[in-house]
Amino acid sequence: MRGVAEMNPRLKKALGRAWEAVRTYYPGFRGRATRRELLIVVAGSIFVAIVNSVWVPSLFPMSAQVNNDAVKMAGFVGIVNVLLLMVAILSAMVRRLHDTGKNAWYLLISFFPYIGMGFLVWALLSGPDAGENEYGPNPRH
Repeated sequence: MRGVAEMNPRLKKALGRAWEAVRTYYPGFRGRATRRELLIVVAGSIFVAIVNSVWVPSLFPMSAQVNNDAVKMAGFVGIVNVLLLMVAILSAMVRRLHDTGKNAWYLLISFFPYIGMGFLVWALLSGPDAGENEYGPNPRH
């Protein structure tokens, strides 16, 4: 396996931009996000969730008898993980909606089965507003 120093320069630059976006925008719901930022946040959150689903249980080994403290601690760590990932995904979704000129209230439409989720996916993956909109400058420029 190649090290970071030998990594493809384009991939290295893209990962650097993604890390900078996460570090800058993670807790914030203002501004605009590109489709790439949204997909990186979603894919990264899925990766972190999978890794934590394997890693967290190994931190709190269970004996033949169920250890209540270990179960409680593993559950607590799991809940904190889910909450942190939800904030990251919601933040990216709100900023992506801002990029398309829509406000965050459009997330509520996802409560309508099928049609609502389909509309939300369409809204998140549609093209951005050209130039500046009420949520800020175009992040691509």
